[in-house]
This record gives sequence, C-alpha cells and structure tokens, in this order.
Amino acid sequence: MMKRMMVCGAMLIMASFVNAITIETSHGKAELERYVPKSKYKVAAVIYTTDYGPAKKERCPIEKINERGYAVLTLDCSKLKPDAGMGRAVAIKAVQEQLKNDPEIDATKVGVLCDLVQKDWDLEESNWMKLIDSYDEKGWNADPSKVAKTRKFKVLAWNIEGRQHTPKETATFVKFVKTVNPDVVLISENYGRYDDILAGLGGDWNGKRFSMNVIMYSRWQIVDSYAMYEGPWNYLDPTGPFNFGLTELDVNGQRVRACPLWMNWEHGKKGKPRFSNPRKDEMKGILKSVKAAISESEDIPIIIGGDFNGPTDPHDKMMAKAGFIDSYAALHPDLDVKKAYTWKSYGKRAGKQEYIDFIYYKGSKLKLVDSEIFHSAWHEPFEFKGVKYDSFPSDHGFVLSTFDLTMPQPPPQVFLTRGEFEVKKDIKYRDEKECVLDLSLPKGVKDFPTVVWFHGGGLTKGNRHFIDIDRNAVAIAAVDYRLMPNVGPGECLDDAAKAAAWVKENIASFGGDPKRIFISGHSAGGYLTSMLCLDKRWLEKYNCSPYDFAGYFSLSGQVSKHFAIRKYFGDKSDSLKLVIDEWAPLNYLSEKTPPLFLSLGDRRIEWPLRVEENELMYRTLKRMGNKNVEFKSHLETHHGSCRTPSMGCLMDFISRH
Repeated sequence: MMKRMMVCGAMLIMASFVNAITIETSHGKAELERYVPKSKYKVAAVIYTTDYGPAKKERCPIEKINERGYAVLTLDCSKLKPDAGMGRAVAIKAVQEQLKNDPEIDATKVGVLCDLVQKDWDLEESNWMKLIDSYDEKGWNADPSKVAKTRKFKVLAWNIEGRQHTPKETATFVKFVKTVNPDVVLISENYGRYDDILAGLGGDWNGKRFSMNVIMYSRWQIVDSYAMYEGPWNYLDPTGPFNFGLTELDVNGQRVRACPLWMNWEHGKKGKPRFSNPRKDEMKGILKSVKAAISESEDIPIIIGGDFNGPTDPHDKMMAKAGFIDSYAALHPDLDVKKAYTWKSYGKRAGKQEYIDFIYYKGSKLKLVDSEIFHSAWHEPFEFKGVKYDSFPSDHGFVLSTFDLTMPQPPPQVFLTRGEFEVKKDIKYRDEKECVLDLSLPKGVKDFPTVVWFHGGGLTKGNRHFIDIDRNAVAIAAVDYRLMPNVGPGECLDDAAKAAAWVKENIASFGGDPKRIFISGHSAGGYLTSMLCLDKRWLEKYNCSPYDFAGYFSLSGQVSKHFAIRKYFGDKSDSLKLVIDEWAPLNYLSEKTPPLFLSLGDRRIEWPLRVEENELMYRTLKRMGNKNVEFKSHLETHHGSCRTPSMGCLMDFISRH
C-alpha cells in the first residue's frame, strides 16, 4: 500500500524529484524518493537502499548517475523492523512491483545496491560509474565482484620487551594501539602480556598467540592460523614455534596473511651482530615454511613483520630474492640508519643505533603509501602525532606502514531484477498438513539451479518464504516443516530430508537441473542445513546421499545441540552451553564432506556464541584436511541483518558449484 507524503521540494540538475512515498509493509515503513532524469522518458533505475536514514543517500552520486540517463530511487529502510532481515527485502519487492507499470522507468533494467552497515563497503564514486556502465553493457547482469576498490590498511610491528613491562607500560601500549588504530599488530618478545593486551584492546579485536614470544592482533576476523616454523633455536620454548607464525585475515572478503617474526640474536666479534650459517638456515627455514603462501601472494598478499635482530644485509637479500619489499626502505632509498633506528644498544656499545625491525610485504594487491620508524627513550614519556603517552614501552622502536589494499567489491552489494518468474504454491511433499512447499521458478531458463530454503524460528515457529536472490535465474523451494513441541526434533529433520529428496526427484519436471540443488536456511533452518550435510542418516532414509546435492549454505545456524531440542528433552541448563551429541552437527565432522558454507553476523552482535560455534566447526574441519568448508562473519550485522550480505555470498556459492 502506497501513501503520498508532502513534497520535499528538492531538485537536481538534469533530474526531477518526485514526492517522497511511504511504503507500508508487514515489517514497518520505508521511505522512497525518486530522482528521474528529465532528458529521457524510459530509463533504467538504481534502487539505493540504506539502513542509515535519508541523509546517507549522499553516498550515492545521484546527479552523476542521472547525467548518464539513469533514474535513482533512494529507499530509506532505517525504520523497518530488523526481524529475520526480511524487512528490506519486502520493501524492495514492493518497489519493484510498482515499477512494472511505471511509465518512466524500464522495469527490466533495475539494479538494487544495498548499502550495508559496514562503512568500508561503500562504493567510491568512480566505481559507482563503472558498476552502472557494466550493467548497461552486459544487459544488467554484471558481476559486482569485478569492480575493485581500495581501503587503507595499516600494519604496526613492534618488539615490546614484555618481560620488563610494568602495568603502566602495558596500559600505554594498549592506549597507543587504540589511538593509532592499525589493522594488524605484529609483536615479538611478548613474554606473558598477550591476555592483558587483548583484554585492554576490547571485543573489537582478535588475537593469536603463537608462543610466549610472537603474537598478533587484528581488527579483522582471523580465518586461519598456522604454527609455521620451529627452528633449532627454540631454547626458551621447545614446544615452539618460538620464532614465527602465520595468520590469515578476512578484510571484507579479501584475504591477507600477516606473520609476526623474531630472529635469534647472535653476537659476533666485539659484540657486533653477525649472520652466521645457523641464522641463514633459520631464515631459509622460515621462508621455506611460507613457500606456498608466497606463491599465492598475488591473490592473498603476505606481510612479515618483526625483529630481525640484525641490520638489513644479508637477510634483506634473502627476503628480496623471495619477492618481498622492505616497506620502510622502499620509501626512504637514502636511508640514514642513525635517523631511522629501532634499537639502541647499551654498555660498551652505548650510542650505537641500528635499524633491525622491519615490515616486509609481497603482493600486487598491496600498494605502499607510507612507512615510518619511531623510537624514544625506554620508560620515558613520549609524544607521537600530537598524542602524549606516559612511558615508552620498549627498548625497541616500532615500524608503522600504511598500504592501499585492493579488494573486490563484495557480492552482497547487488541483486538484479530482470526477466520473469512464476510461483507454484502449496505443493505437498508428504501427507502431513504442515509439510508443504512453494516453488519460485525462472521463466525461459533451462537447467536452472535450485535452492531448498528452510525458514528460521528456533524449530518452534516460522513460516516458509522466498529469499532475496536472483529469482530469474535460480529456483527457490520454500519449505514448511513440522515444529516442536507438537513433534520431536527427529520429525523436523525428517521433514527437511524428505523435502530435499522431493525437490531432487521432481525439479527436472519444472525445468531445473537435479544435479544443482543447494540446501540452505537461516537460524533453525541453518541448523537443519548443517545436519543434512554432515549426518547422512536423514537423507539416506529417502535413498539420497548428502553428496547428491551441490552444496549446503548454513546462515547463522547452531552447530551444537540446538537449544530448542535441549529444552524439548528437559535440559534446563544454560542455553548457551555447548552440547555435542547425536543432535549436534559438530558430532559428525569428517575430512570429506559436500561443499559447506557457514555464513554469520558480527560476533559482537550476533546470537551469543553463534559465531564461535561455527568457527570451531570450520577450524576443526580445516585441521582435518577438509577442503570443502568456508566461513564468513559479516561485520556490523546481527542475527537477522546478516541475511542481506549472505544472499550475495549464496549466489556466489551457487556460481562456483
């Protein structure tokens, strides 16, 4: 239902502004504004949606898009209810339906750009233009992941000499990191400060402790980590890796590998450092341990930073031979070591200053922007970039390097409307009255893929519904299943298996490809998805194997024993307790599974421990050698709103399998 509102009186060059319109849906109200070029009668349109409110439509270069003959419809979704992430999809659908009879806009050329809460996903103006042009050139079937963008990526490397930290200096270090706000912090000589630092940084940070010596912190999700090298010098920590570790980060869809390093100190004659055969062997061992990562650096850039315990030559030659660039020396070719030192020796060598801490990088997706070295007197107050601190927390200086990181524009940004689809409703897949499904089928498309979609609702409520993906190219089977406590959990899973088997048996008669059926669901539906993927008993009952389906996409599903199932069986303990038994997907892990994607919201605002549970499953499968599992936590999205970026990931998942 549409209601006219007061005229706002806004006007853009080359465009006419139509009154703001209130769109009333079952999920609340959304506000729509139209900016249509005057120069053309029938034009394509961009629907720009935002959760921020109308002021943020400034992120969209409306005037420039209008100049190219495109209408812009800004849809303010900030007042919609965030239940299950459906509000925006319902509002967009209402707008799209309205456009079918619009005399000004060509409804076959309508793109939806979802402005996700994560600010780093905003399209820069030049990329807006590339994206719009690519739609027109490719019949509005563009792949937004091909539109690259950059973001600043800052790395700090510091030997903090943690053994001699006072609580005051640990607090100073934490303050410094939070003020400078790097993306990655690579630390050597940590010596017991890991927990204190991580607690001080707070919940926005992730950490990885490789040993008592080398650790890493990052504002980005750590998707994997490796104990890369255990050299012959681990005299302080024989369990290693004392010297080196590797983490893999997810920076809004772009993977980056970050490695803290500490090379052993070896004295030569008269106390001068030397690079003997044992140290060369150590350097060779470290580079050998990351050989595979180095070879993949064009797709996944790699950064190694820390204390090399010696001047640049000859380890610099070894790093250069492996393709690494010294970030500081690259911008300071006339390096004056006395002005750029990170360590100052004492005693007989008082006054000798050396540059022994480095940040090396490799990969075409990293462009060096800035690099600086800073040193101050240990334990003394210092000032950096206008901010004063109580006590310099190390006898080493730090290296701080800034890069432009090139990333693909992530798939969740765009959903397209083109062509037509039809809906078949109330199809019974078994005799029980609740066991029905609706089919959304593309028109004019053969051998299309199909998503079997299970709704959420804690296994106790909820109804079937279609999801916001490209319904003109992908079929959706929206499934209702019996709910607890009217039935037990076995019936819920049995219904899910039966529905999946029914789709596999029948989809060819509707024009679909029975070999490209994907199982998916949100929340409780994600739980059902993971169980069908990992516990083969449910599908085998209907003469199917989990491998008969192309892939499984679990969206914010519980992978321990579902809390509603625990309640059904009388378990009154804390609902967040991790229980792993026959009702838990975690109970059925194997090195070989069908393709499985685990998609979730931000761990800070998701369902408590939901991200951690799924991450445990992901990491365990990876450690078992499973190559078919993927994991993604979408920043700044909660249990419901993570559906929006997940739909783009689902479309990408379908395209790859």
